[in-house]
Amino acid sequence: ARIPVVRVANSSLELEANESTVIRPNTVNFSGGNRRFGYTAILSDSTIADISVVQPLANPGTLPTTPTAIGNNADAQSIAVAGFAFQITAKNLLEDKTTTVNIIANETGGSTTVNVTVKKQTVASNAPDTLV
Repeated sequence: ARIPVVRVANSSLELEANESTVIRPNTVNFSGGNRRFGYTAILSDSTIADISVVQPLANPGTLPTTPTAIGNNADAQSIAVAGFAFQITAKNLLEDKTTTVNIIANETGGSTTVNVTVKKQTVASNAPDTLV
C-alpha cells in the first residue's frame, strides 16, 4: 500500500581530495523499517572514493546478502557494504570525477541514490610568478 521512502541529508556531495563525510540513510514512512538489517550501500566506482561502514549492523550473524554491481566497464570497481551509516572518503585525483552511491533498504526495499563528485587535487606552489 505504501512505497518505502529512503532519505539522506544530501543527495549530492562534493568532496576535495582525502575529505570524507558520513551518509546516514533513514526510512521515513515505515515505523521501525530497516532497524534490523539496515541498508546496503553500493559505491559504483572505487577509483574515485572509498566506502566503509561506521555504524555496523547490531547482529552480524544475520547479515543480508550484499550484491555486486556490475556495470559496462566498472565490474571490478564497485563495492557493496551493509550497515546503518557509511563513510565516503575521496581519493586524490588528477581531474574532477563523479560516482554514485546507491542505498537500498534491506527490509523494506526502498532506495535512494547519492551523487558524489570528487574535485581534483590542487597543489600549492611557492614558486615566484616571474623569473629574475
